[in-house]
Amino acid sequence: MPWNDSSVSLIEIVTANGFVYIETYTQTHTP
Repeated sequence: MPWNDSSVSLIEIVTANGFVYIETYTQTHTP
């Protein structure tokens, strides 16, 4: 079982969630 594929998917999910979090944080904390 190639664990590389699941690792890349996990990293992609975490990165996408990070971008969404940053966007939401910026929008909600913009004066």
